[in-house]
Amino acid sequence: MNTTLALVLLTMSPVADPTGPLTAAAPTADLGEVKSGPVREHTFELKHAGTGGAVGVVGVTAGCGCVKTELSAKALQPGGSAKLTVWVNTLTQKAGANVWPVTVRYALDGKETALDLKVTATVVREITVTPPLLAVSTTGVVTQTLKVEDRRPKPLVVSKVTTTNPAITAAANGFDITVKVADDLPAGSHDDTVTIHTTDPECPQLVVPVKVHKRGADDPAATPSAPTVRFTKGQAEASTLVQIRHGGKAVGIAKVECKTPGVTAKHSGGSGPVATVRVFVDAKTAGGSGQAEVTVTLAEPAGKTLVLPVSWYEP
Repeated sequence: MNTTLALVLLTMSPVADPTGPLTAAAPTADLGEVKSGPVREHTFELKHAGTGGAVGVVGVTAGCGCVKTELSAKALQPGGSAKLTVWVNTLTQKAGANVWPVTVRYALDGKETALDLKVTATVVREITVTPPLLAVSTTGVVTQTLKVEDRRPKPLVVSKVTTTNPAITAAANGFDITVKVADDLPAGSHDDTVTIHTTDPECPQLVVPVKVHKRGADDPAATPSAPTVRFTKGQAEASTLVQIRHGGKAVGIAKVECKTPGVTAKHSGGSGPVATVRVFVDAKTAGGSGQAEVTVTLAEPAGKTLVLPVSWYEP
């Protein structure tokens, strides 16, 4: 990834076992001041500093959907090492100080331990895309627009736009990017990426995560179908209200679930022509921007579920 600036992690927080056996060179990777737009990348080495058996990595989790990780090896013998690379999409980050936690969970002799990692940077927002991530729920063809803004004296020029799913296409008209979901996209949830290519060597690509949920034509419908939560600067928690209807028929909610930390929901009781779900996002836990799926299981009509692709960010 030659267009990115390095950033990786590998740090032990005070709550982790300071004696290891899995260790990293530094507790915090500080990137200093970075400009929004390019993906930032760096790689550090994890080391098995113990003398016992092999360490097995159970999983790597990030506190923000804007962070992607890659581990070179999941089993380390004593004295062995592995590379853990982290990519942060700065396009989705708020201006000012940012912290991106990453946790490596590993097991030794049947005991699971966590190595807590932290990457920090101060983000200067010169280049933005609104929205910085896109969530869509649809029964057929739908189009959405992304808007690029460059506040620098000499703004970039968009040369082309690409996607990874042939049923999801994008085209540029200056700084306006039109994203289209085709009718033949299969039912279910789909993750895609819109990559905006530019002529600027300092920012050759802008990466916009896309989540599309294709539902059946006769399914109950949510409004908005893809809720977006917008934080104001410094706001700790924000929420949005979703209404669910089924063509005038009665609708009732049995439960609402979300596996993403920091994203919770409350729902209305009973049944009627409209049921409601309020989605809450905690900025400290979920991060300043990200995406999640909220699953709504209906009591009426029984057996039906809705998947709400939720996104949040600070404009």
